[in-house]
Amino acid sequence: METAVTKKNEKTRNVILISLSVLILILFLILLQLSYTILKSDKVYKGVYADNLDLGGLSSQELKETLNNKYKYEENNIKITLTTETTETTNKYKEKHSLTDLGISFDIETTANNVFSIGRKGNIFERLHEIFSTNFNDINISPEITIDQDKLNNIVNSFHEKTFVPVKNPEIIFDNNSVIINSGHHGISIDKEQLFNEIIRYSKERKNTKISIPLIITPQEKFDLEELYGNICTEPINATVRVVNNVMTTVSHKVGRMIDKSVLEEAVIELNKGDNITKELPITLIEPKITEYQLKANMFRDNLGTGKTYFSTASQYNIDRNENLNLALECIDGVILAPGDTFSFDKTLGERTAEKGYKSAKVFSGGKIIDAIGGGICQVSSTLYNAVLRSNLDVLERHNHSFIVTYMPAGYDAAVAYQAIDFKFKNSTNWPIKIQGRTTDANELVITIIGTNENPGKTVEFYTQLVKTTEFKTIYIDDPQMAEGKTVIKQNGINGYVVDTYKIVKQDGKEMNRYKITTSVYIPLNKEVIRGTNKSLPQHTDVRDPDSQEPSLEDDADLQDPNPEDDTDLQEPGLENETQDQKGTNVDSDTVDPQDTVDSSDTADSQDAVEPPDAVDSSDNTDNLDSNDKPNSNSIETISSQVEEEDNS
Repeated sequence: METAVTKKNEKTRNVILISLSVLILILFLILLQLSYTILKSDKVYKGVYADNLDLGGLSSQELKETLNNKYKYEENNIKITLTTETTETTNKYKEKHSLTDLGISFDIETTANNVFSIGRKGNIFERLHEIFSTNFNDINISPEITIDQDKLNNIVNSFHEKTFVPVKNPEIIFDNNSVIINSGHHGISIDKEQLFNEIIRYSKERKNTKISIPLIITPQEKFDLEELYGNICTEPINATVRVVNNVMTTVSHKVGRMIDKSVLEEAVIELNKGDNITKELPITLIEPKITEYQLKANMFRDNLGTGKTYFSTASQYNIDRNENLNLALECIDGVILAPGDTFSFDKTLGERTAEKGYKSAKVFSGGKIIDAIGGGICQVSSTLYNAVLRSNLDVLERHNHSFIVTYMPAGYDAAVAYQAIDFKFKNSTNWPIKIQGRTTDANELVITIIGTNENPGKTVEFYTQLVKTTEFKTIYIDDPQMAEGKTVIKQNGINGYVVDTYKIVKQDGKEMNRYKITTSVYIPLNKEVIRGTNKSLPQHTDVRDPDSQEPSLEDDADLQDPNPEDDTDLQEPGLENETQDQKGTNVDSDTVDPQDTVDSSDTADSQDAVEPPDAVDSSDNTDNLDSNDKPNSNSIETISSQVEEEDNS
């Protein structure tokens, strides 16, 4: 049973609960209103600072004005001093810049936003927590910094340029009879990237600061005695010429120098001790053998050597052949070679074509005599070869003909064939040389090499020795259309020979050296005879159509021997005459190989041959014939290899 006390207590408890509920509700409403008011505030919350400057309670505009005043002052008044370290050889350098000068500024807008954002991020509870926290723990905001990269780089580069000292390496200067040697000096520089980063780092501290930049020392090169001695001492260099497209230009001489090495060594020791040390030392000048003045005064002064051969104008064939000869002669006439230059007959003439005016004439090919464009020019190359021998120049390439030729003694000819075999020689003198070619009214082909003979007492002579003779064979060709007993010579025979050519070098008439320069191998040309086998025809009667007959040497004027009445004696070099059957074989053309390769550069020739020179003396530098000599049609024409004692077979 409830008592009155119990009822009273229950009533009291209910009143208390209701009162507390109302109070809590009131407090909640008050707190809610307060929170709303705080969250809706447009001021900086209490406890927010920027660089220890209290910004609480400031509006957004007031905040920006306050920050602008503070940081603009710092931009213009905080100074950063840039300085270099002192070294033994350089003084300290320094310069002072404001943050504005350095391109460093404060971002007022961003900094203000950062300050104003305190208490305004996250949900309601996060915001309230941060707002109430600032009442107990202040928040200090650092300003945002903006860097003008170009402006700062300009300051850094300018500082680098003002402190930079380039390395000056040692140098030598020649002054008449002395050499001036300077040790040079070391270089100085700074690390620009390091300076850039240091400026940014110290600018964030926003206080007057000195940045000390270490110097980078780059030492100059030191003198090396042997290298310096080699640079000072030089051999004299003769004046010379340079030839391009046959246009000659003079290259000046250079004076040589010498120095006392012991004196130089003492100087090097002193020079390597420090910077900007100078020594002047005496040197000896050495004049070259050929100065520019001497070169111009003595250039093309002497006739070094002459080659001479004869040609014929007796027939239309010879006229065509001589046109080829003259075309080739025009190509080489006037050619200039500087010292050390190489002459190539093939390169100088180029391809021999009808478009260039070359005619068809006899050539050697595959052991036969045929017609081809450019026949006859081997007489030019052979005559030039003899001029080269007499000029005592270095022969680089030379080949003999496959058969002997009539215009040049055995061992002295030079065959050429476009892009197959060439004649080459080198200007082995210290002076430029020039080739001069001409023909005379006496049907002489004369080639002379002019230059400068530095040793007139030195002469060269040449002679040949017959090593071997290979007799030709007679081949008979039966012809049923020709009467039995009748014969016609289709091709006369030529013996083959192996001939060695020797060179004698003399000084003032005394023999200094004798050696073989070439071995020339000539193959035999078989004699071909057509003989009749028709017994029904009267003897000595030929019923064939003359146009269909093989030409005989008696009927072929271009191949006719100068003495067609009987077989011609061929004089072997160094031996007595040996009777040979050589009618119509006075052919100057060459063969490249036995595979029917046509040598279009050489032809058959009906002119007389030149007597082979026995021990030609180059002291007079001319061929052993003069214009009044009669060519000997009985001499053997030979060719030799260009390499000393090398057998070119």
